[in-house]
Amino acid sequence: MAARPLHRAREWIRRFRAAPALIETISERQLETVAERQLEFARHLDEHEAAVMAELDIARQLLERLDQRTHILAARLEDDVRRIESRVAEQSALTRATVQAPARDAAMAQLLGGLDLGAALRPGLSVLVISWNHAGFLPAAVQSGLAALDGLPANEQGRVLVLDDASTDETGDVLADLVAQDERVESIRSPVNLGLSRARNVLLQRAATTHALVLDADNRAAPEGVATLYAVAREWRSAFTYGNVLLHRPDGSVDAVASNDVPSPGYFFARAHHIDSLAIVAVGVVLEVGGYSLDPAFHAFDDHELVHRLARLGHLIGFVPTVVGRYRVDDLSHSSTLGHQALPPGRLARMYDQDGKLESTVAAFAAHPATGPVWATAAAAKLDPRLASVVVTS
Repeated sequence: MAARPLHRAREWIRRFRAAPALIETISERQLETVAERQLEFARHLDEHEAAVMAELDIARQLLERLDQRTHILAARLEDDVRRIESRVAEQSALTRATVQAPARDAAMAQLLGGLDLGAALRPGLSVLVISWNHAGFLPAAVQSGLAALDGLPANEQGRVLVLDDASTDETGDVLADLVAQDERVESIRSPVNLGLSRARNVLLQRAATTHALVLDADNRAAPEGVATLYAVAREWRSAFTYGNVLLHRPDGSVDAVASNDVPSPGYFFARAHHIDSLAIVAVGVVLEVGGYSLDPAFHAFDDHELVHRLARLGHLIGFVPTVVGRYRVDDLSHSSTLGHQALPPGRLARMYDQDGKLESTVAAFAAHPATGPVWATAAAAKLDPRLASVVVTS
């Protein structure tokens, strides 16, 4: 019995002595397990980080696309707002012109009743200027018109007719000085604002010459170009004769050249075409076809409407490759403040070319005194056989 306790003691001693090794073994195994778990955790963490980074990259791409889309939508919205504002401005101007029409008609009739009209037209050129609050530009326009007349024979020099269209600035005083400086300047004042079409019609009826240069008060004529234009208009008896017009900014820099192509049918009906009102018209012909249109829809397109009407009625349209004047491009100019102008071109096509005949019957030509005619349509050659040699057949 005594051996048994001793055996137990020895067993306990053995176990005690083996305990450190066992503990070390257990610790190593635990450390291995912990290391394995740490590696596993690190691997999962790397995988999770990669997944998160991939999602962040996708999110960044989506944000970039959203930002791009936002900019596109903002630009489109801004364009839409501008178009809406422009359309509203156009409709407002159209409504105003319609409401004002009766009073303007009465004022025009009263003004014409006080003018000396009806004399037979004599060969020559007049300059027609309308001014509404353009006192600052008017002297330069009138002086350029006088210089253009100086380039013509004395017996063909008409007058510079200026209509003060109810200006509220110092236009009256400026005009009085211009009249005092040169007897060829004639001032007509309307107490009621007539608008472009009626004002131009008043000046046309007052003109005493066969031809007239239409010159806006903020533009300037080029004397040599006007003389060339007049020579062609007189020689070929064209109803409307135009040349190149330099578009310039207020600082004097030239932006572009307008009225820079022959009036071929394709050019004539292109929506982006531009035949400026700074041109020479045959006074008798324009009065015969009714003058400038009083249709409120053409309150800013009366010159374009006139060209289309003349062409539809078979009158000759002439182009001269020479600079006839400078057109001031200004954000506050008449055409720039009238809003959207998409309606008139479609209306012109509906009025004058719905049957498609005008495109094939435009009587137009191009000529220069130094070369004679250089281009013409078949319809133009029918009006003047001298143009037959330059008719374009293709």
